[in-house]
Amino acid sequence: MALEDDPKMARAYYGRAVLLDERGRRDEAERSYSMAVEHAADDVRARYLLGRAQFLLRQGRMERAVRDLDRAISLLTTWRIGDVEAEARLRRAECRVKLRAWDGAAEDLDAAVRAGLDANQRERARDLRLRVDGGRTEEKR
Repeated sequence: MALEDDPKMARAYYGRAVLLDERGRRDEAERSYSMAVEHAADDVRARYLLGRAQFLLRQGRMERAVRDLDRAISLLTTWRIGDVEAEARLRRAECRVKLRAWDGAAEDLDAAVRAGLDANQRERARDLRLRVDGGRTEEKR
């Protein structure tokens, strides 16, 4: 009903995307995530990009997810949203660890800490830091 009232309401598209994703309707969910990103105002678009990136990561589509994370992080330099920045940085660090891009992952972890982490995110960041340090050590051998 919200979309009937305002067909450009990003939050409604996002909510619909989450529900469709939960019901396993992946193609429709992806379209709704994309509509949310498209219609979001610049100052909150990073939140919707992060949501779509998380969806894409669950689908195993890392390259597209990283593009969304890059865009979100870029927007966050102008319009800061602390919780979004922390999570976007952690997600991108996870991707960089999988790609063995240790320096980039370390930079993202440092930025995530500066953005402020909740307890769960601190735990994930600690685990990622161990993987980064281990990967760097392994490559030096």
